[in-house]
Amino acid sequence: MVAAAIAHSAAFQQIRSNERIAAKRETEILEVIRSELRITFLVINHVWKTVDWALARDINDDRRTFRSTRAVLNVTTMLPTKQFIEEAKTYSEGLSPLKRRRFLPVMHWLDQCDQLRNHDQPKLGGNESNQAFRVGVLSHAQTCFTGLADAVAMFDEDLGHIFDGRIRSDRFISPIIENMDIAFEMHVAQERQIFGNR
Repeated sequence: MVAAAIAHSAAFQQIRSNERIAAKRETEILEVIRSELRITFLVINHVWKTVDWALARDINDDRRTFRSTRAVLNVTTMLPTKQFIEEAKTYSEGLSPLKRRRFLPVMHWLDQCDQLRNHDQPKLGGNESNQAFRVGVLSHAQTCFTGLADAVAMFDEDLGHIFDGRIRSDRFISPIIENMDIAFEMHVAQERQIFGNR
């Protein structure tokens, strides 16, 4: 009986020790992730600031061209690389399921930001179609940054404050069900257009 109690106590101590080690490891992983992301988010905040500057409402066409050209250049050159995003995903594998679940939306929005890097830069001082392209890229960037900022705030409130003061997209995602209803209505309208009411 005494031997069983000693064995049980030893097993319990081993479990507690393993839990402390796992908790310490997760804390260290979170610190690495936060440290790496802080720098990245400061850069994204700078890019977002240039996007806000370029999308200001009350500027003439010449200023909009000047600002949007520079903002698109920032979007296509300063956002995190795919390699950085993949490394951050790898780090997150050591997080608890709940913390990882809060982290995955951040990775989703960083992936969306990575897609922005693929836009070709139109010619400097280009015509109206180049200007419309630039404004479209910047509007899309603002939407991605809004999603990223919301995801970051859910993951880590302190990191989320990096994006305080940025202009949030007014086209940001409405509830998923509403989007599905809109998509369905678009399909119905297309069908009527093609086949009529028969």
